[in-house]
Amino acid sequence: MGSEALERFGLLNVQWQQLEMELRLLLRHYQVHPISVNQSNAAVLPIMLSSKPLPEMEAQETTLAAELYQTAGLEGLPQEQQLARLMELSESLNGLITGLTKEGGALHPKSDARLAWQREVQARTARAAPPVAGPPVSGTKLEGPQLLRAAAAYGYGLS
Repeated sequence: MGSEALERFGLLNVQWQQLEMELRLLLRHYQVHPISVNQSNAAVLPIMLSSKPLPEMEAQETTLAAELYQTAGLEGLPQEQQLARLMELSESLNGLITGLTKEGGALHPKSDARLAWQREVQARTARAAPPVAGPPVSGTKLEGPQLLRAAAAYGYGLS
């Protein structure tokens, strides 16, 4: 029973990674230009740019995981019953993922909902303010704000 559970969780993990890859392509439209930073969005900027969760977010995630453990009804059960309950939950999650990714599902590459979402994202990014200056010309020395803009917009000087 243990190896069967590991196989199921392995399958769920693969499906989860595929979903992440699908969604990552759709959510890649966030860009930050220094000229676009103002007082209203400056507080959210570090969270958007951070590569790992902040300590508060990690604590919140731990709390949510503990609540989920209690809500799932796994607390105080013997190990065999916990495993059986987890298998049921994994089956329902597997069904949900299959429903989303099958033909006609919301995440199917040719579904109307996904295509509409992609068009909306493309329209939103097309309206975003382009960088003020073009890419730096080779042989020119950039300083101060120009260097910062070139680094943020084009990755100039970061290698």
